Amino acid sequence: MMRLLFFLLAAFVFLGQASLRASAATETETETETTTGEETTFSETETETATETSTAEETTVNEQTTNPESTTAAGTSQLSTTVAPTQFPVISCSTASDCPKSQPFCSPTANICQPCLSNNDCRASAHCNAVCVANNFNQNKCSTPVGAVRLQCTYNEVCYVNAASCQRKCIPSGNAANESAVACNDPSHTIPLGDQCDTQTGVCYDCLSNTDCGISVAATCNSTCTWNSVTYEYACSAGTICSAKQTCQLSSNLVASTNYACVNNNSRMIIASIALLVAVIAMTM
Repeated sequence: MMRLLFFLLAAFVFLGQASLRASAATETETETETTTGEETTFSETETETATETSTAEETTVNEQTTNPESTTAAGTSQLSTTVAPTQFPVISCSTASDCPKSQPFCSPTANICQPCLSNNDCRASAHCNAVCVANNFNQNKCSTPVGAVRLQCTYNEVCYVNAASCQRKCIPSGNAANESAVACNDPSHTIPLGDQCDTQTGVCYDCLSNTDCGISVAATCNSTCTWNSVTYEYACSAGTICSAKQTCQLSSNLVASTNYACVNNNSRMIIASIALLVAVIAMTM
């Protein structure tokens, strides 16, 4: 009987130890699987992160390569797609006659042909407020002022370049043939205009001929009507103011002349006497 109890006790101990060993083995396998899973997850995460980082770096490099911005030596960022200003051919000149139509003005300082030398050179009814500016090559070009809108005159207007203003075209006083035009002294004009209407252009000038300038008047003796290539208008020259003892007359009574001058009244008598003497001598011969 005792042997049987001893045998059962030994068997129970053996089974208990075996159960403990099996439990330990299961825990070891579980830990191994868990560790392996964590390592695998970590490895996959590292691989994905590295891949993403590499891809991001490549993308950044590609973006930097294709980015239109580049850095100059001075460190300033400039667009690589910036369009260079138009460079006109450099043509040497002494006078405007040396220049082509695209660059009709000869610079008196640089002696090269330019598209313009002043704002007035750029202005016309199609672009009445244009300005002449220099580009990066120190060559001039016509452009609209910064912050302004291009001013274009309508069909019944004309550009007065000095004022950069569009005004109604003119008609001679008393002529109503053109209903869209007005007289030079019409109150609708917003700037002062001359009295003489050029029917070819519709522009009011101070003069169109010498007689408009009082060429034979003592206050404006020999004043002539000339075209001013700077202001783009016809204007009377200053002329000469005759004194109270002078008279404005043709510069010579013996030779045909279109020039007037201030002549002293006593000089007129001498000239008349000489002319009379010459006539008498001619009759007696």
